[in-house]
Parts: sequence; C-alpha cells; structure tokens
Amino acid sequence: TFAELPLWKIDSIQKVQTPDVYKKYVHYKSACLRANSLSSTHHIEPIPDMVNPRPCGNGEYLLYHACPYDVVDSIVEGGFRKELCRERAMFGRKVYFADHSTKSGCYARSDSGSYKGLGSFRMIVARVFLGRCEPMRSSDVSHIRPSFDIIQTAVF
Repeated sequence: TFAELPLWKIDSIQKVQTPDVYKKYVHYKSACLRANSLSSTHHIEPIPDMVNPRPCGNGEYLLYHACPYDVVDSIVEGGFRKELCRERAMFGRKVYFADHSTKSGCYARSDSGSYKGLGSFRMIVARVFLGRCEPMRSSDVSHIRPSFDIIQTAVF
C-alpha cells in the first residue's frame, strides 16, 4: 500500500529524449488524431478520474512509470514496448502509467531487486498522449471496445 512506501531521496533528475523514440511518439500521436478525424488543434478533454493531472499539450500528460531498475535503459533506447511487459498484470500485457509517483512507485524494483526501499530505484516521468480512453473500475476488460487507444484506470 502507499502508506508502506519508504521515504525516497532523489539523487538525480535527468532529461532524456531519444530522437528515434520521439519520432515514433509523434507518429503515433498523429495516427491517433487522424483515426479520430481530429486535427492537432482540436481540444481533447482531460480525463475526469485523473486526480493529479499534469497537462503538457493537447491530450498529453506527464505521467509516472516505474519498473525494475535495469529496464529503464531499454525503455530510453527503444521506447515503451508492451510485448516486454508482464503478462499477469491487472489489465493484461500493457504499459501502465500513473498520475501519482507513489502509485507508480509500488511497482519499482531497485538495483538490488528489492521492492521495499533497499537500494537505488529509477522512475520515468513520460510525456503520454492518451488518445481515446476507457475508464475502468475493475480488471474485467471484456466490455472494452477495440477502438480505444488507451485504457485509463482508476482502481479504488
């Protein structure tokens, strides 16, 4: 739970933008806008369930992603790839983001393999284009229409 997380000390913050990964991101965003017959200037409404939104563009948000320490380098080099994600996650093999660092931090694993605050951890703050979202309240994904770009979750 969030209350059990240790206090984190930030050792460094780095801005990393890999040109090839950024080009793929821009291409994906353009494809989503075209698929929905939207222009880049069309206003996309924020997600109502998002508690702590940090908008950084039209339909874009700064969101947190935590993962095992050694996986961050491959994400920086090749971007987020759902085929490399865990299969037994709550909503299946997906890339998960959170609007709170503490929520994402529950899934971080340190350089020593610990989930309990021992060692050094890494967390990514990513620019995420959400596209069309399907709000979720449970792990039942059977009703999701395939036309959604992102499944936005709010688990209580």
